[in-house]
Amino acid sequence: MSTPLNLLDHLTLAPVLLPFATGLLLLSLRGQTIAVQRGLSGLGVLLQVVAAVALLLQADTGLISVYRLGDWPAPWGIVLVADRLAAWMVLITSLLALWVVLHASDGTDNQGSY
Repeated sequence: MSTPLNLLDHLTLAPVLLPFATGLLLLSLRGQTIAVQRGLSGLGVLLQVVAAVALLLQADTGLISVYRLGDWPAPWGIVLVADRLAAWMVLITSLLALWVVLHASDGTDNQGSY
């Protein structure tokens, strides 16, 4: 019998997949207006912050989450580990990315001399 899908088991992968998926989406929508692109990038970063908070709440219980990509053993595969320090670092960089996207989207690029 198979085990039920638990999304919290895959939460460790979210800080890698969310920016990748947002970047792919933005690349596929290059013909859209700048407002649509800014909105989608802001939404992607906001989802990243939500995932980082969820990862921190999960790590705050004392649980160290280990995710083996492809289920390969450690010397050959990629292993993602989320403990409290890693979750805090992901949250800090996500908040910094949110600030950067908000600052970059304020329209000052229209005032440039280029």
